[in-house]
Amino acid sequence: ACSSQKNECSNANKDIDNPSVPTESKQPFSYLIASDSQLDWWSGESATLGTRNYPLPCSPSDSCSSCTKKAGHYTNNQLRKAFELLINDKEGDVQPNSLVMNGDLTAYFQPSQRKAYESIYHNIQ
Repeated sequence: ACSSQKNECSNANKDIDNPSVPTESKQPFSYLIASDSQLDWWSGESATLGTRNYPLPCSPSDSCSSCTKKAGHYTNNQLRKAFELLINDKEGDVQPNSLVMNGDLTAYFQPSQRKAYESIYHNIQ
């Protein structure tokens, strides 16, 4: 077999259905959940589909791979801007104080893709 129970964490099989413990803090909190940043990847869809032959961040001279990279960075930077608007909204009821990013963070986790992900998401203001 590929795995052995000897290698499992002993806490992994413990019951997690324990009662909630009340805390003193009654402060509201919120968090953002986002998924599949997948740098450098792009599905081919854009707001200009059907009206232009290429998406907004690209030019007619871009190759498919360079346009994919540009579009991936563009859409992720747009997502970051949306996060920052929500986080910095002083007039909103609850400001998010955490970000949960799940799914595929990069297409293949190559060093350049990881660096691009970190440059966009590790310094959200």
